[in-house]
Amino acid sequence: MNPFIVALWVIEAILLVSPFGVFTLAQESLNSGTQPQVMPVSYMWITFAPQMLFAGLAGFLGLLFWHAAQWQRNRATQPPPS
Repeated sequence: MNPFIVALWVIEAILLVSPFGVFTLAQESLNSGTQPQVMPVSYMWITFAPQMLFAGLAGFLGLLFWHAAQWQRNRATQPPPS
């Protein structure tokens, strides 16, 4: 088991889950009517949430293709069943 691939899976999980939480927090802070200093940060969160989700999906697909390539390479090196 490659520790770098495990770390990439953890990062991908964070990138796939965090945009939903970030978007929810940003909406709550915008709807609460708090101080104007909070609004630019909330807009920034709303702006970056779709990009984080896209990066997570792209990384997820990349890791799946990597695992498929590794599986195919390992299968090709195994002797055929008798």
